[in-house]
Amino acid sequence: MKKCFVVVLALMLLAFASVSMAVENLPQSEVDEIVKGVENGNAEAQFRLGMMYYNGQNVKQDYEQAFYWIKKSGYQSTRALFMLGSMYINGLGVKKDYDEAFKLFHKVTNKDRETISMEVLFSDGSARELFYNSKLILAAMYADGHGTQQNYEEAFNLLKDIAEAEESYKVDYSEAFSNDIEDAAVQEFISRSQNRNQEAMYTIIAPAQFFLGELYAEIKQDYEQAEYWFQKSFENGNDDTKKDSQEYLDKIRDYKAKKSQTSIASTQQSNSDNVIEIEIEQAFKECRDNGLVYKRKYSGKKVRVSGKIFEIDTYPFSEKIFIRLSYKEIDDLDDDLYCFFEDSEADSVMKFKVGQKVTIEGTCIIRQSPFSLEKCRIVNAPQAQPQTSTSNSQVSAPSAITENTPSQTNETETEFERIQRLAQQGDA
Repeated sequence: MKKCFVVVLALMLLAFASVSMAVENLPQSEVDEIVKGVENGNAEAQFRLGMMYYNGQNVKQDYEQAFYWIKKSGYQSTRALFMLGSMYINGLGVKKDYDEAFKLFHKVTNKDRETISMEVLFSDGSARELFYNSKLILAAMYADGHGTQQNYEEAFNLLKDIAEAEESYKVDYSEAFSNDIEDAAVQEFISRSQNRNQEAMYTIIAPAQFFLGELYAEIKQDYEQAEYWFQKSFENGNDDTKKDSQEYLDKIRDYKAKKSQTSIASTQQSNSDNVIEIEIEQAFKECRDNGLVYKRKYSGKKVRVSGKIFEIDTYPFSEKIFIRLSYKEIDDLDDDLYCFFEDSEADSVMKFKVGQKVTIEGTCIIRQSPFSLEKCRIVNAPQAQPQTSTSNSQVSAPSAITENTPSQTNETETEFERIQRLAQQGDA
């Protein structure tokens, strides 16, 4: 890959997790309630105070205080676990620690979907997005080996789970609430839900589909699957994701087209090259020694033989023009070969004369005599087997895909940065 898969992604995720876009101060009554809860050791109040410090709501922004209160709360909600993991991975208010971040994101993804659904319903509408965001981060960490051993299969599984969640973000809420569509509260809910789903498509689903495409292209070299997921990310992503996806799609499709052309040329060359050159005398000997093996070896195959013309005529039963060929210097009907030509070859055949030596190529037919040839053409002289250049017979995979495979270790930029960019542009 151009950029392997981790490190600064959380910068993007934090903006999403904290919902810090245009954060406003809380009403004083709500602040008083939070302070009172903190004094009484209430875990949720401690978490909310930590978020106030993180967002700079009613207090000066202070990441150390934010980390202290969020961690002290021991709050196990998806939001709290995600926030701590994000702060660990970015080193905000605490020393950067991928191991701790990995554990926290893993806790989020280990929550069952019913628990996540309850959080969405009663406490945190963003819980589902944070659940999938955690999977996205873990996939990146597995791919790069940050906080855990490198494991591409785990990365594949996590990304596929996110990528396949696409349909759950395409719910038509207006249809679900068709009976109450005129209600202002319902309209607000529909609008808010659709906006959240579109945001998730831009910042989670499409990036996951894009990086799944990259893994298929660069780790498994499965360009069919890669093309499928790049197409998905193109359809679901914002303008920048579409641009990146299209670049890959163009390269893959160009590669496939060139490979197809090379395959056709190779097949044609193979058909031309798969000609058995035999000596008539040797063929007769093999037939007498073991007729069954002889038949399996030559029947239906394209063969090329050389010999002396003893007769050029039209066969009485089929009215096809033929050349009777022999390896002997004298005419011997017992050891000769009939070579039949199509009408289109008649003119070229008639240019030759009895006694002339020729080389003929045709399809071997086993009948009463050792064999005859049909659909023949005159080669004139044995042709050297063409040598296939390896540079022409092999098509290299797209350079943008293969130039940085997992075996290279001199990467200076990580895939996390790519995810960050795509999601931040989605937020914009």
